[in-house]
Amino acid sequence: MRPIDRMRPEDWIAGLEDLCRTLVTPASVVVEVGSFAGESTAVFARSARTVYAIDPWPATYSRDIVAGCHNVVARDFVLRSGSVDMAAVEAQFDARMSPFGNVRKVKARDEDVVSQFADASLDLVYIDSIHTYEVVRDAIRRWWPKIAPAGACAGHDYVASDWPGVVAAVDEAFGVPPLRFRDTSWAIRKAGTPLRMTGVPKPV
Repeated sequence: MRPIDRMRPEDWIAGLEDLCRTLVTPASVVVEVGSFAGESTAVFARSARTVYAIDPWPATYSRDIVAGCHNVVARDFVLRSGSVDMAAVEAQFDARMSPFGNVRKVKARDEDVVSQFADASLDLVYIDSIHTYEVVRDAIRRWWPKIAPAGACAGHDYVASDWPGVVAAVDEAFGVPPLRFRDTSWAIRKAGTPLRMTGVPKPV
């Protein structure tokens, strides 16, 4: 198995910093759904009061992450490279978070812990876990009630050619998001935005 310590090029880090300047304040409470090695978590931690980093760090990551990928080059690279050493990735996350006292690591599936957060208690939920339509759709449905009226829902990989499931789920929920960033992040402010999706996802 191979370790991975970087997933985001510098320009993507800069794009996420743009998102934080737009949506995050020093008083913000952020939930990040999918944290991997902590590159994005560190960006949120430098901007927010508290960051809840939710990730199960599953051994099945390599199989799971390519499920929604339509970028043939990226998918084939992951599949050829074999399993990712997720214990090493989690250790890298832990090391990256050591300077930050405001990060709360939650090793779990987000659907198993969402009920621990009060409705309207979060300023930003950032969805960046598995990128299939169903997973993104259900994450939006689960977390939308947890976002404060002045807060925002956001996520990564809004790229129709590579991750069509992400784009389909986001557009179905909100229409084309008005806030998009150079790291392929998307965001929608909750105020004045109805959630177009109906129904509640079944417990998994």
